[in-house]
Amino acid sequence: LSGSCGKNACDPTQAVDIVPIATGFAVVSQVQRSEGQTVAFYALLTLFDQGGNTIAEFAYRRPSGTGTYLDLLPQALLATSDGGFLMVGRTAEVVAGAAGIHDGFAMKLSAQGAIEWQTRIGTPHGDDLFKRATASRDGTGYVVVGSSPSASGTTDGWLIRLQRDGTLIVDN
Repeated sequence: LSGSCGKNACDPTQAVDIVPIATGFAVVSQVQRSEGQTVAFYALLTLFDQGGNTIAEFAYRRPSGTGTYLDLLPQALLATSDGGFLMVGRTAEVVAGAAGIHDGFAMKLSAQGAIEWQTRIGTPHGDDLFKRATASRDGTGYVVVGSSPSASGTTDGWLIRLQRDGTLIVDN
């Protein structure tokens, strides 16, 4: 993977998941890019044909507010029944002079790479991560698993259920 980020050159790319699709396969990667004195992390979705040729590449990074942005650190990709994708992972909010804050994120993408919806879910304890996703058995949404620190300092398993539109149904 080249690590393309449009007009800007990207630094190292780490592929984190691969899924088959009708035309070939899709790969989600974490991309680092130097931006002045900081390093930004993007999510990169690359679509390949059956021969391994790149069909399309889409880079994602989410603004958070004035003077801040969310780095996206994807962990998994799910091909959805509508031909699109559900990407899950961790955000890192970077504010000048402050420590980063990690939350789980889920981002629903169309087959053409457009963001249909995105959600960020976190706990007060800070270092949250979504690791895997699957479609719910009844077809009404998605089940996402990951981990979250507890108040006692241990790490707990984390399961959430999202409707197809990204609305939170269950948070355990």
